[in-house]
Amino acid sequence: KDSEDYAISQFMKKEFTSSAPLYTHDPYRNLTQQMEKEIDAYLNNHEQVCALKYIDEQKINYTLATFPTPAEAEKAGYVITHQGHCASCSTTQDL
Repeated sequence: KDSEDYAISQFMKKEFTSSAPLYTHDPYRNLTQQMEKEIDAYLNNHEQVCALKYIDEQKINYTLATFPTPAEAEKAGYVITHQGHCASCSTTQDL
C-alpha cells in the first residue's frame, strides 16, 4: 500500500506541458454523416498511439504526442501510454 500511495503522489506532481484541445461544445451533438465517418475511422485506427516523453531530468514535466505507429513513438524516445490520439482523455494526474 505504501508503494502504491507513493506512486500516486508522484503522478500527482507531473506537469503536462503540451497543449490539449479545448472543447467549447459537445463534439458528439449534431453529428453529420461525414463527422460520424471520420470518428469511426479514428476509432478503428489500431496503429496510432499516444506517447509520453519527459522533458526534464526530474521527470516532472512531460509532453504527449500522437504517433502513427508504436515503432515511430519508440524511435522518437517516447513511452507509449495507450492506443489512440493524445490529450483528449486525461493527464497523468488523472491516472
